[in-house]
Amino acid sequence: MKLLTTEQLEESCELSKNHTTRTKAQSSTLYCTIQEAVALVQHYRGSDESAEPLSFLTVIFEPLIKDSAYNVYKFSNQREEYDDILQQCYLFFIELVYAYDSSISQFAYFVKSMLQRQLNAWSKKQAKKFAPSIDSEIVNNTLVDPSLCDANTVYLKFNEAILKKEMDEFMEIRANKKARSITVKTVCYKYFMGTHTCKQISEELEISYHAVYEVIKRIERDYREFLKEHSIIGFA
Repeated sequence: MKLLTTEQLEESCELSKNHTTRTKAQSSTLYCTIQEAVALVQHYRGSDESAEPLSFLTVIFEPLIKDSAYNVYKFSNQREEYDDILQQCYLFFIELVYAYDSSISQFAYFVKSMLQRQLNAWSKKQAKKFAPSIDSEIVNNTLVDPSLCDANTVYLKFNEAILKKEMDEFMEIRANKKARSITVKTVCYKYFMGTHTCKQISEELEISYHAVYEVIKRIERDYREFLKEHSIIGFA
């Protein structure tokens, strides 16, 4: 695998700093370099060749890493020092570099979605350690979500949260697209984001059940296409 040159990495670092003024072509170059750097780190994991691209990635995403650490620190009630949280955040970032699958999304989108959730789960587990001595069942039920107590269920929870967020964002945009009737908007908000049934919507809008059903199926098809192309969860 061809290594990135130092000049390429330095140029991309400068582009990253100029996020408000860079062109679309420059942004595309930056994101391509990020993807290549991640691939190199994964390919040369543990060897000297991975050091420079990994250092590049930590520099590029330093603002995200520091923001994520500070967000947890603000609500930690000083249980942890900021520097300790920041160090943990860097460790999670590196783990996510290794765990990333390029077939499901751009790395920038993946790490932005996953890093804060990973750190929040860790913080909740730390809260349990520092909690006063009270009934352990109460601690398990109120201070920490028991489903976040091992790596596999943590990632399942992350995926559920991301998928829910993506669906809400998709439906919000879909609902506000220009349409000839109010049916699409009602279906998005009340069926997909709410609790209404197809029958309830048809009665409320005074249209046929079949008409509402067709709209639901059309939006489902659009949503499946969106998931295939954009979701970080990955759908075939």
